[in-house]
Amino acid sequence: MPLQKKNPERNKIPKDQWDLVVGLDNNGNEITLKDYDSIQKEGVMRIQLDSNRETNRKMIALHRLENVKNYGIFRLPGVGKVDREKAIQLIKENSKHAEYLIQLELKTIDLMVQRLNSTE
Repeated sequence: MPLQKKNPERNKIPKDQWDLVVGLDNNGNEITLKDYDSIQKEGVMRIQLDSNRETNRKMIALHRLENVKNYGIFRLPGVGKVDREKAIQLIKENSKHAEYLIQLELKTIDLMVQRLNSTE
C-alpha cells in the first residue's frame, strides 16, 4: 500500500463543514464534502460540482446556512447585523444582498475543496 502524503491543509477543515453540501451531481443529488472526498479517494469517477445555475447556487447556499452550526455575525450596509437566520431570510426574499451571501457560501465551498485537494 503506497504511503499517502500528509495534507496539513486538510486538517484546517472545520468538522461541521464535512456534512455540508458542496454541490450537486449530474442527477441533482446533493454532495457533501465527505461524499466528495470519498468519491475522489476511490477514483471511481470525477464529479463536477454543479453550482453554476442560479437555482442551484441559491439552493446550495440555503442548505448550508440551514445546517451550519457556527455562523459569524457581521454587518451589511442597509441591513445591520446579519446572523444565520437573517442571511437565510435575505436569500429567500431575493434581497439585493442575496447574491453577496450566496457568493460567501460558494467561496467557502471553494476554500474547503482546495484544502481537501491540497497535496502540500
